[in-house]
Amino acid sequence: MPQFYLTTAIDYVNSRPHLGTAYEKVTADVIARYQRLRGVDTHFLMGNDEHSQNVHRRAQELGLEPIRDRAWKLAAHLRKLLSDHDRVKVLDRGAVLGATVTASVDGWAPANLVRELRARGINTTGQARIDAIIDYAEKGIDGSLRISPHYFNTEEELSTFVNALDEIIS
Repeated sequence: MPQFYLTTAIDYVNSRPHLGTAYEKVTADVIARYQRLRGVDTHFLMGNDEHSQNVHRRAQELGLEPIRDRAWKLAAHLRKLLSDHDRVKVLDRGAVLGATVTASVDGWAPANLVRELRARGINTTGQARIDAIIDYAEKGIDGSLRISPHYFNTEEELSTFVNALDEIIS
């Protein structure tokens, strides 16, 4: 099967988005979707600068610690819920864990989980090995499910996600 690789520029998050930013992202998404419809194995990586020092400085200027703390608390709660499952492996590691939770599910490709969850109205993203080549071999996985607090704002919403995941993988 032919493969197609596509990426976008890294936007600077300390400046305002503009029409060119939107145009590039939408156009790249259309191209990736077209390639997938043609049956081409498509890898689309959207560039972003979400971990820059500028973001950190700006957040400190605005006093966003309560929001960060809430997102980290929700993520810790989700990691606990997921760690109770035999087939789910929480992949996050390090001294400080952020708000996005990554996990793999035995017997499930991330793209299939994303599709099943979206059919139930739940937003997540999947990440393939090609998108995270640094430590996937070490973790023994080919992809991961990424669950973000941008979609889940309460413990109840996290429970809804976990219940849907249970339904899908059982």
